[in-house]
Amino acid sequence: MLELVRFLATSLSSHPTDVEVTETELQPGRKEILLKVNPDDLCAVIGKNGRAIRAIRVLMGVAAAKKGLNCQLKVDADLDQDS
Repeated sequence: MLELVRFLATSLSSHPTDVEVTETELQPGRKEILLKVNPDDLCAVIGKNGRAIRAIRVLMGVAAAKKGLNCQLKVDADLDQDS
Protein backbone atom coordinates (compact mmCIF):
# COMPACT_ATOMS: atom_id res chain seq x y z
CA MET A 1 0.00 0.00 0.00
CA LEU A 2 2.80 2.40 0.86
CA GLU A 3 4.43 2.17 -2.53
CA LEU A 4 1.12 2.65 -4.35
CA VAL A 5 0.21 5.75 -2.34
CA ARG A 6 3.76 7.12 -2.65
CA PHE A 7 3.74 6.61 -6.44
CA LEU A 8 0.36 8.30 -6.91
CA ALA A 9 1.19 11.22 -4.60
CA THR A 10 4.59 11.90 -6.14
CA SER A 11 3.02 11.79 -9.61
CA LEU A 12 0.62 14.57 -8.61
CA SER A 13 3.16 16.58 -6.63
CA SER A 14 5.37 19.47 -7.75
CA HIS A 15 7.75 18.66 -4.88
CA PRO A 16 8.01 14.85 -5.01
CA THR A 17 10.93 14.77 -2.57
CA ASP A 18 8.67 16.22 0.15
CA VAL A 19 6.17 13.35 -0.04
CA GLU A 20 6.27 11.10 3.03
CA VAL A 21 4.14 8.01 3.54
CA THR A 22 4.02 6.18 6.87
CA GLU A 23 1.98 3.23 8.04
CA THR A 24 0.57 2.43 11.47
CA GLU A 25 -1.10 -0.84 12.35
CA LEU A 26 -4.21 -0.07 14.39
CA GLN A 27 -5.34 -3.69 14.79
CA PRO A 28 -4.38 -6.91 13.05
CA GLY A 29 -5.50 -6.51 9.45
CA ARG A 30 -6.35 -2.81 9.89
CA LYS A 31 -3.85 -0.10 8.97
CA GLU A 32 -3.73 3.66 8.83
CA ILE A 33 -1.59 5.31 6.18
CA LEU A 34 -0.51 8.91 6.71
CA LEU A 35 0.44 10.94 3.65
CA LYS A 36 2.44 14.13 4.23
CA VAL A 37 2.91 16.54 1.35
CA ASN A 38 4.32 20.00 0.83
CA PRO A 39 1.66 22.68 1.48
CA ASP A 40 2.06 23.88 -2.11
CA ASP A 41 1.01 20.43 -3.36
CA LEU A 42 -1.98 19.97 -1.10
CA CYS A 43 -4.46 21.22 -3.71
CA ALA A 44 -3.01 18.93 -6.39
CA VAL A 45 -3.14 15.86 -4.15
CA ILE A 46 -6.69 16.56 -2.95
CA GLY A 47 -7.90 17.69 -6.37
CA LYS A 48 -10.98 19.58 -7.39
CA ASN A 49 -13.85 18.66 -5.06
CA GLY A 50 -11.63 15.94 -3.55
CA ARG A 51 -11.62 13.81 -6.67
CA ALA A 52 -7.88 13.03 -6.72
CA ILE A 53 -7.67 11.93 -3.08
CA ARG A 54 -10.90 9.96 -3.48
CA ALA A 55 -9.39 8.13 -6.45
CA ILE A 56 -6.22 7.39 -4.46
CA ARG A 57 -8.35 6.03 -1.61
CA VAL A 58 -10.36 3.83 -3.99
CA LEU A 59 -7.23 2.37 -5.60
CA MET A 60 -5.66 1.80 -2.20
CA GLY A 61 -8.86 0.15 -0.95
CA VAL A 62 -8.96 -2.24 -3.89
CA ALA A 63 -5.30 -3.19 -3.41
CA ALA A 64 -5.87 -3.66 0.33
CA ALA A 65 -8.97 -5.79 -0.21
CA LYS A 66 -7.01 -8.11 -2.50
CA LYS A 67 -4.63 -8.70 0.42
CA GLY A 68 -7.43 -9.04 2.97
CA LEU A 69 -6.60 -5.77 4.73
CA ASN A 70 -8.57 -2.73 5.77
CA CYS A 71 -6.66 0.51 5.21
CA GLN A 72 -7.55 4.14 5.71
CA LEU A 73 -5.66 7.10 4.28
CA LYS A 74 -5.14 10.43 6.03
CA VAL A 75 -3.53 13.47 4.43
CA ASP A 76 -1.37 15.88 6.40
CA ALA A 77 0.23 19.02 5.01
CA ASP A 78 3.36 20.12 6.82
CA LEU A 79 2.13 23.68 7.37
CA ASP A 80 4.95 24.50 9.82
CA GLN A 81 7.52 24.28 7.05
CA ASP A 82 9.46 27.47 6.30
CA SER A 83 9.32 28.25 2.60
